[in-house]
Amino acid sequence: MKTYITFALVLFIINVSSAQNWEPLFSGTTKKLNSVFFTNTNIGYVAGDSSLAIKSNNGGADWNQLDVPNYLNAHFKSLFFRNSDTGWIVGQHSSIFKTIDGGDTWTEPTVLMPYIPWLNSIYFPTPNTGYIVGGDGGLIMKSTNAGTYWIDIQQIGPNSLNSVAFIDEYFGIAVGDSGTILKTENGGIEWHLKGSSTYLNLYSIQFLSFSDWYIVGDSGIILKTTNAGDLWTIIYSNTQHCLNSIFFIDEVNGYIAGDNGIILNTNDGGTTWSSLVSGTTNNLHSICFPVLDTGYVVGDNGTILKTTNGGGVGINHGYTNSIKLKIYPVPTKDLLNVEIEDILGPVSLSLYKLNGQIVIEKTNISRHSTIDLSTLSSGVYVAKFTNEQTVYVRKIVKE
Repeated sequence: MKTYITFALVLFIINVSSAQNWEPLFSGTTKKLNSVFFTNTNIGYVAGDSSLAIKSNNGGADWNQLDVPNYLNAHFKSLFFRNSDTGWIVGQHSSIFKTIDGGDTWTEPTVLMPYIPWLNSIYFPTPNTGYIVGGDGGLIMKSTNAGTYWIDIQQIGPNSLNSVAFIDEYFGIAVGDSGTILKTENGGIEWHLKGSSTYLNLYSIQFLSFSDWYIVGDSGIILKTTNAGDLWTIIYSNTQHCLNSIFFIDEVNGYIAGDNGIILNTNDGGTTWSSLVSGTTNNLHSICFPVLDTGYVVGDNGTILKTTNGGGVGINHGYTNSIKLKIYPVPTKDLLNVEIEDILGPVSLSLYKLNGQIVIEKTNISRHSTIDLSTLSSGVYVAKFTNEQTVYVRKIVKE
């Protein structure tokens, strides 16, 4: 049985089989898609720019446009569904719409609201109680009658709020620009500012429990607390790209979507995060897993991606002191030196692009080899060294 070895430098353990871990789905649009919500493995909804809302009844194989009122060509920012039939969309120009028939018809709140430029996120912890955040400065709205009207409109602080989530009817968090984190323990009657140790904009939050939360945002930041926000730890993400959406399936398995096609995965409750190969460089804005291994992510240019195997094997940004193979220089311009130690039997090399395409294959390479990369374009590659017992995998950067 083969074993997989990690190294002292940042290493990439990656599924480089020909199977596509994230399948691009045909959305029928090139508009920016901002939010995805699947109520089960078949029924899902996506909201995007220019009042776009689409629905699939067959796991993303087909998407049909929904007839949501198009006021001022508003951009829709957030979706939330309590079940396959009942859900809400919010967005630009005070847009709030509700459906109770699976998106066939949509209604507005019966009570006129003040004009609000942006409503960024909506969450209903119970069938009747819901919250919306947004605005140009700390806007929080609450409904206690399933969104028929919104009675409690507060403005807390100067910073726009980008995401809201509740673990029950009373305990909730809102996050926003300049590191803003707000917490309520009494159903939104009071909101308290929690220190975040960052001034970066924050875009998405996920609860694991009342005490354990994760937040993601600009410049690759991942924040973790294990004491309900009193102290925060910054988790290493190995990216400077904006992270837009975080989703945990359970207390162990979680995903993050971000700009430039970034998808991260954890299988240890968020202690370490691995990069998954999405196959796109489009910015990704929302991710959702209705069940373990089956997930969807949406983004710019009508991008919808689907996985049925948990996104594939990740690129683990961990560290270990066990070194059995040396590769240098990294980055390299043309020639790559390889030194292999303590490996029995013949060793073969396969060099892959991140989309899984093999660009170099060599068998029976020597223990001290020089690989010519001069014909390859600049970029990131994955080198896999294999013998009868072991697979060694390394990231290669070609300048």
